[in-house]
Amino acid sequence: MSFSNCKLKIAIKKLSFLLAFVLVFCAVAGISPLPSHAAELVIVLDPGHGGSDPGAENTVDGKLYQEKTLNLKISQAAKAYLDKFSGVKVVMTRNDDNTYLTLGQRVAFANKQGAHALVSIHNNSSGESSAGGALIIVADNDFRPDLSKQTQDMSRKILSHMCSVGLRDRGLMTLMANSGSYVVYYPDGSPQDYYGIVQRSIRAGIPGIIIESAFISSPDDVRKYLSSDEKLSALGTAIGKGIAEYYGLSEGSTFDTAYRSPINAEKLDFTLSHHADLVYAFGDSKKTYNKENGVTLSSSSSAPTAYLDYMGMTLQTSEYSAAVITAKASYDGAKMSVYYGADEVYTINSDYCYSTTLSTDYRHYVIDFSGSPIWDLGVNFLQLNVKGAESLSLKNIEFFSSVSSIPYSDTVSVNKGGGAIQTSTPAPTSTPKPTSTPAPTATPAPTSTPEPTKAPTEEPTEVPTNTPTIKPTAFPSETNVSETLPPNTETTPKEESTAIVENNDDTQGSRAALIVALVCTIALAIAILIALIVIERRK
Repeated sequence: MSFSNCKLKIAIKKLSFLLAFVLVFCAVAGISPLPSHAAELVIVLDPGHGGSDPGAENTVDGKLYQEKTLNLKISQAAKAYLDKFSGVKVVMTRNDDNTYLTLGQRVAFANKQGAHALVSIHNNSSGESSAGGALIIVADNDFRPDLSKQTQDMSRKILSHMCSVGLRDRGLMTLMANSGSYVVYYPDGSPQDYYGIVQRSIRAGIPGIIIESAFISSPDDVRKYLSSDEKLSALGTAIGKGIAEYYGLSEGSTFDTAYRSPINAEKLDFTLSHHADLVYAFGDSKKTYNKENGVTLSSSSSAPTAYLDYMGMTLQTSEYSAAVITAKASYDGAKMSVYYGADEVYTINSDYCYSTTLSTDYRHYVIDFSGSPIWDLGVNFLQLNVKGAESLSLKNIEFFSSVSSIPYSDTVSVNKGGGAIQTSTPAPTSTPKPTSTPAPTATPAPTSTPEPTKAPTEEPTEVPTNTPTIKPTAFPSETNVSETLPPNTETTPKEESTAIVENNDDTQGSRAALIVALVCTIALAIAILIALIVIERRK
């Protein structure tokens, strides 16, 4: 062996060791030089109702039609069409007629999948058998107008394809929960969308729509569009085509979009140094953010007040009956009230309130929900009111299946009751515009479109004008447009002051730079290694 060949082999060995070192370093540091998830478009299709909830029903020509079965078959056809495209992942919230999910669970499921869109598929019903056609319920709010626009643009595409099957075009429908005695708000104080799937999706950062495919109450619609598997397949295919057109999909093409990080509603450990956006200050409270201590709420009136919005997740006492809040106050002995509930977050009700005294040191405050009324909430789960301290610092909020499963030994029990210290916040008299709009999910939006149409007026609108208030112990079932029960919406306290958040992106920026540097190093090492091997073989 020549001297040069010997040196060449030594160089190859050194480069191999260097490459191995870089890869091991990445593994130990928890850094992947390549994306851990392929970028893909994730669409969640939600067949409405299911299980013990059949939805609307009607007997036509001696045959019983149940909405839950029709919804499932239409959804399956839409999935079959979208499955043709590369780079697209289509997931169903249920795949049989025996499964039932609450509205919150459906949105939580979409969150867990990292969905770019949630499409809930239904069929309509009316007291007027002559009412027929297709309509789509979309968002129309000032809280996240970017997502509202996405729901409207996508729905226009879908509705166009559905009407090509022959259905009457009833247009896009918007409804806000701000009339009569039922008035609810998004975290910024703006009126909330009425329908549960729509408003929960908006909170979760997902464009969510409800498709009312046809009227099961109309014998004419049933015979023309719902009476056979072939007709149901045609409706599902039309929905799939509309979604594909909105996202610019074509057969054989590969869709590539930014990865939307899924939120796992089963891992209920909210470290507020990473989830500061879940805390909304209101009243005269201000919110600041710190990498080490999480969120701090300050108040000039010594009454910091905030509520926690879990981005559409569903929390149930049947699964999580205990919570731990890691917090401290600026004054030893300050009192904190913790409220949970839907509409009645302002009501002094010991059934939905817990209270404790705070320390100036961080402590683990334990709330045992096991003896409380059953709750099933996806949003505005906890409201925190403090009296007697200028600031409240929140580090962690965690949920456990039971008190016995809590791993901490130095805990403080939060007692039930104590509503008298609550600080009431009046409902807003006007709708403030949000000072900033959260970044939209990574979904392409088509070019300019006309203003959204409202509910059609040619026939009586199947929407209640006076909506009853939901009690916090109730979790309403899904509703058709014609039903009078409101969807799963909860009251949101008004945020009267603009939250101050100090964004710290240094860690993310440094991590990204490190990943880029490592990828470049690996690529260079591999290129040199290949070149040296080629040279060695030629010799």
